[in-house]
Amino acid sequence: MEFKDGTHVLTADGKDIGSIERVVLDPKTKVITHLVVKLGMLFTEDKLIPISLVDSSNKHAVILKQDIPSLSLLPRFEELHYVHTEPDLSRTYGYSGRMSSVYLYPPAGISYWYYPGFAGYGSNPSIFDTPEMKRNIPDNTVALRECAKVLSADGKHVGDIVRVFVDPSTNCATHLVISHGLFFKECKLIPASWITEVHDNEVKLTMQLDYLNTLPPYRD
Repeated sequence: MEFKDGTHVLTADGKDIGSIERVVLDPKTKVITHLVVKLGMLFTEDKLIPISLVDSSNKHAVILKQDIPSLSLLPRFEELHYVHTEPDLSRTYGYSGRMSSVYLYPPAGISYWYYPGFAGYGSNPSIFDTPEMKRNIPDNTVALRECAKVLSADGKHVGDIVRVFVDPSTNCATHLVISHGLFFKECKLIPASWITEVHDNEVKLTMQLDYLNTLPPYRD
């Protein structure tokens, strides 16, 4: 199988549901767990599709299996959560002791309200809640952009990822195709075993630039 940035994702009956934005992989095992697919045209939404739902793929399209769930049931790639943080009352109100939280029903027509020492009641986030963006991907995995930079062991930017090849029997990434960069005039095929670090927008290799230059150009 192969996954390319922007490749369209189709249902088994040929319906186009979106395009690939990222691949989610474990940096240690190189196992691909999910695809991040952008759904929609005007009102886009990034959804996670487990790799187990992929039937086949090539450079033109990714075909899903027959028994995929409704798209609305697939988890979002990122969701906004609110984390409650206790305010420092000693700074704000000069109170050094611990005040117990008292939950009050708001006046009619007001969804939530606040008063020093009182916790708001209602479903809306409070002024003491901190917004955090949470990714719904497995622990210890990275949502790799397929246009991510590729760096040699000596820190040279040798190109960007344009394609990921995957063994369908293990779902492990086997090779990357990287575009020509400042030092390459043509695309190169890089074994995934040469990857030492993986971040959202960057991959680092074990090989130095001089060795990478000796690789033959990749022909599609």
